[in-house]
Amino acid sequence: MRLGDLVRVGRPFDGGYVVNERAVRRTRYLLSFGINDDWSFEADFHNRVPEAKILCFDHSVSKDILREKIVEALNQILSVRFVLGLLSLNFRGARNKFQALWRAVRLYSDFSRFFSSANVHFFSKGVSNANSSKFFASKETFATSSCCCLHLRSRAARLSKMLRPRCV
Repeated sequence: MRLGDLVRVGRPFDGGYVVNERAVRRTRYLLSFGINDDWSFEADFHNRVPEAKILCFDHSVSKDILREKIVEALNQILSVRFVLGLLSLNFRGARNKFQALWRAVRLYSDFSRFFSSANVHFFSKGVSNANSSKFFASKETFATSSCCCLHLRSRAARLSKMLRPRCV
């Protein structure tokens, strides 16, 4: 592998990774564990290899959870404390609350749009919940694939330096 073979996939900072371009092009399945609120790696990967199947797993995020964040932000804006802050001319606090609402709405919209794309699938399951029928694709699916990219994003993975995507 040469230095020129490396490309950045995802955001410029956390959430993006430097990977081998040939491995990305050859990948037919991307398994991503622990996306939280940043799927920029997966989205960029999908733009580079639209025919690859992307399977994302995370029990801490879902449409319902993101919808709850919107409701929480709305409740903050509709609260008596917010109105009293406005009356006391605390415009910075008001701006922060509106920005939080805008971020929550945008996150929900981006999540809904990306995970409704063809070949992109999201499972709101933990890794240890392997008994669920929706948890994982069949073994036969991966036995016939030429290349599968595994993408781990947990604290344990970071500590053990397993964070980099690897071609299996």
